[in-house]
Amino acid sequence: MAVPTPAEAASGALLERRYRLDEVLSEAEGTRLWRGADTLVGELPVAIRAWWGLTDEELAALQQRLERLKAVLHPQIPRLGEQLPAEGGCWQVREWISGRTYQDLLQSRQERQLVFGSGEVLLLLRQLLPALAALIFTPSLRTLWSAARIEGAKRTEPL
Repeated sequence: MAVPTPAEAASGALLERRYRLDEVLSEAEGTRLWRGADTLVGELPVAIRAWWGLTDEELAALQQRLERLKAVLHPQIPRLGEQLPAEGGCWQVREWISGRTYQDLLQSRQERQLVFGSGEVLLLLRQLLPALAALIFTPSLRTLWSAARIEGAKRTEPL
């Protein structure tokens, strides 16, 4: 079955007769994040990222990067699932992690005019650092996180 073009997909569309697109969560130039469901696994919630408008080289680099990210196994980092090629782009399915986002936390604190205390900063670091370490020290991802690559990315390309 044909996979819908990422740029033209609509709510309710099925990808590979399996993943249903339910709601757009965020959108930027050339990419869109959907909340969806895996219909073969009892409507299990998933997040589905769509990319489009990429050159062949950009698409190959993105697919290579996504394959490397599949190797990261950490409870705080969503596991990447199936990659679905599509005309002019691709789809990436990942597990859905429910709960409040960091942005939600910041917004609620700002509304109540609260600032982070030193204990809260330490707690946040204790929660974030293990996940960052898993990303940085995964052998297949090491080249993505080198200082030279990050410095070069600041000037030329998004990571």
